[in-house]
Amino acid sequence: MKEAINLANDTIYGLGAQIWTSDRKRALRIAQKIETGTVEINKGDHWLPCNPFGGYKESGMGREHGEYGFQELVQIKLVAMEK
Repeated sequence: MKEAINLANDTIYGLGAQIWTSDRKRALRIAQKIETGTVEINKGDHWLPCNPFGGYKESGMGREHGEYGFQELVQIKLVAMEK
């Protein structure tokens, strides 16, 4: 498992990864250690408008779609004044 994680992370890119296994707990442990914006487990399609999309390293900065993507498009400002 450690060798597979090292191979997956030994790149300047990190957009997405897939894990195919019957051991769901192991897949979740591996997914937490892989440096990618998306990890699909036993699935080939995660494209829903509510899911954030973006990568790690040289595969992008920020997120698109969903709540996280919305936050990339707005600026928060506090305006305070006396009553």
